[in-house]
Amino acid sequence: MSLYSIDNLLQLTRLAHTNQMGADLVMAMENSGTPVTGDNVRRYPDGKPRLDMVGMSWGLASATIGGAAQGPRSYAPLTVVRQADSASAILTQLTNTRAANLRATISKYLAGGDASVTADTLPMFELKIDEAQITAQYFITAPGDVMLYEILVFSYRKIEIRTAPQQGTGSRGATRECQIIVASMS
Repeated sequence: MSLYSIDNLLQLTRLAHTNQMGADLVMAMENSGTPVTGDNVRRYPDGKPRLDMVGMSWGLASATIGGAAQGPRSYAPLTVVRQADSASAILTQLTNTRAANLRATISKYLAGGDASVTADTLPMFELKIDEAQITAQYFITAPGDVMLYEILVFSYRKIEIRTAPQQGTGSRGATRECQIIVASMS
């Protein structure tokens, strides 16, 4: 079981406080092809709804043997921090029923953030997980803060990261990508 201590949870909510100007960080999520919808009303080029986010955490590491990174790799679970909204009950249901065919794509936009702006804005960073499952969900308030935060922890079998530079015009440049297949759900 993946339980965070209260200190870990409070540290994760600090991600939200670095989001003063709006990070323009969103997550598209599907359960067996059915989109999960929340309160985000912005239109995106693919027409799919997005869930607003305030932060995330993910990483990988290789064990070292004799000073070289030749040991096995470890993949951290994907942890998402968001303000609780109308999607929270659905996410609780997906967690409780152990839905294991989730797909989520986190997108970071550099130019934009205005809900009235055109639907042709493309993300500069994307992290996509497939064959995923929510293994933990927490609701927490931070001291001195009136917001209710939701923290989701995902395991996954596939992960893909895409990055691209932002051109002087604000458009996205050439995309670079990395695809990883993880041996088993953790």
